[in-house]
Amino acid sequence: MAWHTPPQLTTQLDSMRRSQSAGSSDMATLNAKIAEVAAQHAELAAEIQGREAEISGLQAEKEAQAGGEVKDLAERVDNLSKKCAGLNRRSFGP
Repeated sequence: MAWHTPPQLTTQLDSMRRSQSAGSSDMATLNAKIAEVAAQHAELAAEIQGREAEISGLQAEKEAQAGGEVKDLAERVDNLSKKCAGLNRRSFGP
């Protein structure tokens, strides 16, 4: 270990204090950036949840609408089938 003179020690101590001060400032800046990113993340998460709810609603609406269309088409097919069956009975019946 080398022995330092008091002026060298004072210089080293000042250098260490400046470094520590700069480090504290850097940490404060870093913490502020982390907080900003966390806030943005929360906003995006809320927006994503809103969009997912909107998509679910639209899918349910589409399925309900498609279900109604299928029911309508099934009724029309049944009616046509009954008409065809009636025509076949007349053609082939007694």
